[in-house]
Amino acid sequence: MTLRTKASESPPAVKAAASNNRAEPTPEIEYAEAFIDTIMTSPRTAATYRFGLASLATFIANTKYIPLPPPYPVAELRDDVLLKYQSWLLRQRYALASQENYIAAVKRFLIWLDANDHLPPGFQVGKAVNRLKAARGGRRAVKG
Repeated sequence: MTLRTKASESPPAVKAAASNNRAEPTPEIEYAEAFIDTIMTSPRTAATYRFGLASLATFIANTKYIPLPPPYPVAELRDDVLLKYQSWLLRQRYALASQENYIAAVKRFLIWLDANDHLPPGFQVGKAVNRLKAARGGRRAVKG
């Protein structure tokens, strides 16, 4: 077990991907692995989603969005998650393409959680998406 002393250090564990020796993070969010294992998509898209959800876990840890230890329970998500995550990605200076890919991954994860009755009562995926759209002012992504 590795102890982290800085808030900026990434919390997700890393595992080697057997197929290409590329290190892929293990998202420390409840149901993330089940989501990745069950979605019907290409291996590259699944890897991108894995990185996006690992980044979401880092956001949660660094900002204390969910003030609990990992794995972070999805029952603690609120409909401001996409908006706050997007702002964090921008502050961390993620590339615009990475921001868009990671937001897409989290949206698809939220849809999967909703379809499988894992979201907390009152959480509305549409409202979370619309809050992000309203903040963007019609732009696809916030440019910094």
